[in-house]
Amino acid sequence: MALYLRLPATAGFNIDGELIVINAFNANEPEQSLLGKDVNIIASGPSIEKLSWSELLDTATIFVNGSLSLLEHHHFTDIAGYVISDARFIDHQPEILRQYYTGQPLYATLAVFEAMATTHPDIMRTYSHAMRVL
Repeated sequence: MALYLRLPATAGFNIDGELIVINAFNANEPEQSLLGKDVNIIASGPSIEKLSWSELLDTATIFVNGSLSLLEHHHFTDIAGYVISDARFIDHQPEILRQYYTGQPLYATLAVFEAMATTHPDIMRTYSHAMRVL
């Protein structure tokens, strides 16, 4: 007998007495689906500066952790999302989130959102509509 664990459809976070609700990722929502699209996934930061960016900037791109800081020097026209894969990133690199996150689709685990609720409650209040739990 197989046991399948599923995420709840939403997750709630109490921030200063206000309930902030974040929906779970759902690939059936048209704005979340990347079916049939070419997608770049960038999981490195400044060490990839040697790439030829002209071919990458207009392709749907998903940024992982600190790679979002590449927005400082490059204009990506199709940001498909931002993934924070580790709650420690929130504690170790809070300035990246504060400087470069402006409401792009954000995908993260419950642990990441719990860390954000403590360190960046204003970001969660402002952009919870664009966040999805993985």
